[in-house]
Formats: sequence, C-alpha cells, structure tokens
Amino acid sequence: MWGGAPPRIPDSTSAWRSGGPGPPVQAGQALALGTFPQRMPGHPGWWPPGRVHCRPRTLRRRDPVEATGSRVAGPPPAAAAPAEVSPKKADRSGECPLRGLQTGEGQTASRGWNKGKEAMMKSARVVMWTEGETGPRFPLDEQGISQAGGVIRRVACRNVAERIAAAGNAYALIVAHAQITEALFAGAPGLVGLVRTGIGLDGVDLPAATRHGVCVAHVPDFCYDEVADTTMTLLLAVARKVLLADRHVRGGSWTPSAMLPMHRLRGQTMGLVGFGHIARAVAERARGFGLRLIAFDPYVDAPTMEGRGVEKVDLNTLLARADIVSCHAPLTQETRGLLGPKEFSAIKPGAILINTSRGKVVNEDALIAALQSGRLAGAGLDVLWTEPPAGDNPLLRMDQVVLTPHFASTTVEALADLAAKVNRQIIQYLRGEWPTYLANRAVRDQPSARLLGVGGGARAAERSSS
Repeated sequence: MWGGAPPRIPDSTSAWRSGGPGPPVQAGQALALGTFPQRMPGHPGWWPPGRVHCRPRTLRRRDPVEATGSRVAGPPPAAAAPAEVSPKKADRSGECPLRGLQTGEGQTASRGWNKGKEAMMKSARVVMWTEGETGPRFPLDEQGISQAGGVIRRVACRNVAERIAAAGNAYALIVAHAQITEALFAGAPGLVGLVRTGIGLDGVDLPAATRHGVCVAHVPDFCYDEVADTTMTLLLAVARKVLLADRHVRGGSWTPSAMLPMHRLRGQTMGLVGFGHIARAVAERARGFGLRLIAFDPYVDAPTMEGRGVEKVDLNTLLARADIVSCHAPLTQETRGLLGPKEFSAIKPGAILINTSRGKVVNEDALIAALQSGRLAGAGLDVLWTEPPAGDNPLLRMDQVVLTPHFASTTVEALADLAAKVNRQIIQYLRGEWPTYLANRAVRDQPSARLLGVGGGARAAERSSS
C-alpha cells in the first residue's frame, strides 16, 4: 500500500548522567576524609581517602561512559591503599589516579576491572551501524542498549562487500541509506533484525529478509508535519519566485514587475500523487490557501478521499487538470519513474511540480526536458534521482527550480521522535520481542524467524500467539 501506518505510541527518553567537579589538589598531597566536610561519599565531588594526585589541577569523578566509551554494568575499581608517592615520580607517570594507579593495588584493581569489562563486552550482542564512524544523525541510547545486553559498533563501510563483512557478527542493524540485499542476510547468520531510520524501505530487500527469517522495522509515523510543511514551502517559493526575487534585490534591482508572470494560488487545482498520511496533511494545509484538491492513489477509495474534501481521479486526469502536481508516493517497483516522458507530455501547460517523496518516482531527464521546453513553469524538489546531484546537473542552473537537500524530515522535534522509536525497537530485539513497527509481518508466522531462536524468543512467540 502507498499509505497507512500503525498508531503512535508514547515516546521514551534516555537518562544521562555526568560527574561533578572535584577539589583542587597539590602534587603529592594525600587527602583524608573530612578535608572537605561538605562533600560526603556519593557526592559528585567526593575524593576517596588515600588517593594521590599527580599534578596540580582540578579533577572530577569520571562517569563510566567517559572511562569506557559505553555504559557497562560492573563494580567500580577498588580503592588503592594509601601510599607515599613522590611528586617527581607521579609527574613522570602522566596518569590521573582515577585512571588507575601505576603501582600496587591500584594497578591490579584497574586490570581486573578492564578484564571484567572486556568479558562483558565480548558476551554482548552487537548492534551495528555501517554508514560512518559518527553514527546516525540522532543519539543512540547507549545506556538502554547496554542494559538490554547490546553493544554498539560504528564503522564506515565504503561498499557492499565491506558492509557484508562488517555485519557478519551483528545481532541487529541500524540502517539509514545503505542498500541491504539478500547477500547481507545470508552472510550474517546471527542477524535477528534491522531498523530503518525513517519511513521508506526502498533500500531493503523485504522478501529476502523474510525468507531468511530477519525482522525489518522502520518508523512509518515519522515527520508527517515536517514534510507537509516543506511541500507548502516549496510551492510558495516556486509560485512566488522567492529565490529569484531575493537574488534581484541583492543584485541592486528593485522592480516588482520583473517577477511576472505570477498567479494567485486561490482557485487553482492541486493534484496529489499518492494519498497517504503526508498527502492528507498537505491537503489540510492546501485548503487554507483556497486550493481545489484532487488525488490519485489506487489503494485509497473515493469515500476516504471525499471525507477529506478531495476528489479521487486517475493519473491522466490529474495531470490534465492540476496546476500543481505534488508527489507523495513511496518508491516501489510500481512507482519508479511514475512520472516520465509520457506523463510530462500530458501535463497541464504551465503547471508546477513539487516532489518531497523520493527522487526516483520522477524520471529526471523527462523533468529537465519539460522545464527547458516551458511545459512546466517550475519545480520545487527536496529529492533527486541521484543525491547529492552531480555538478553538471542542469537543474542547478535553472532559476525556476528550487532545490533543498532532502531535508523535509529535519526538525529538532522530528529527530527526537525518530531517535526514541529507533532506540526502542533495537532494545525490543535485544529482549527477544517483536518490534513495534514490523514491516515484514509475515516473518512472525515462520518457524525460521531468527528472533524466536534467541534468549527472549519465548516471549516473542507468546506475544505472537496472544
């Protein structure tokens, strides 16, 4: 289907901690409990008795996430017995006492802590991100993932072969733009599931995932408002020639009539290609501008559209009648190149095209030809066939075209929503639970579903039968 999504579920937040400042200490000075009576054990600035500092500076207790890079449960390092260390020797060590003393019990305790940490890390299930060492564009819940038995790995894979190799020991995969094929599922026998960081699943081979028993989750109720707002923003920018007028003023011109021809929006017809959640949000906004609304979507019936003040039509009728054609179809084999040479030759002369769905829904060569010939008056594009575009792409040199960098989904609020739902579904995998937004639901009925074979698989099976 082109539209539809499960209902929203409450968002969760991650708890983060940080250490507080510690007292200034002189080199070689031993501190006794009571030196700072206002700082008791457990206070962020408390300094353990008998610890020796190596150089004059202000220290603070280090949080486990600073010391290890992840929040791994375990005992803190054992306190070292009081020892006399000369300032000269301490200075040569170059190490702060909180990183483990260099001699005696402190060294033994530090090594024991590191060995315990390494053992726990080796037994943890790997949550893999393969699209850069910095991770996705939102924070991952390292604490929650660690508590559920996972450890995050971030790598930068340059090609499909490197990605398959990196995912070989992965338990769960986080995917943004990477192409996930059957070869990866076959090469990662321990992969239970993946989470796509957005709505679209055009980069994931869903049938192959199901055959291999791998769950595929996404966030289908993400960024409705943001994309609808961007659609109207692009429409106004193109129809009112905002960027062209801006360049004229910056160039020293002040001639309003130089922007003609322009036409008022009220009374024009907007044609929506696809009528899912985002298109419906666009329709709500478009009515406020006095636009008449028609839509093409073979999977949505006429009564549903009429209930929202939209007339259902076929694609040819939409192209012939619409002054504004706005694309909101997902990218599938059915919709790839949906608007091609034939469609642009049938489009209403002087129409405006807006695309905030997927670049490959529109045949870019046919679009460029329609703009160059004047058949299309303008276009507002948040997505392109190839992203980012090549430097010689003709669209970059057209004044009647407004381009944005596939940013329609990007707001602080949308990314917070996305982060919560991706993190939640990763943790569900680690607990042996079905993810909230499972895209290939047929995998639940397969005995070969890999999620059923892990420790919490019994819970997953129980929930599937309840």
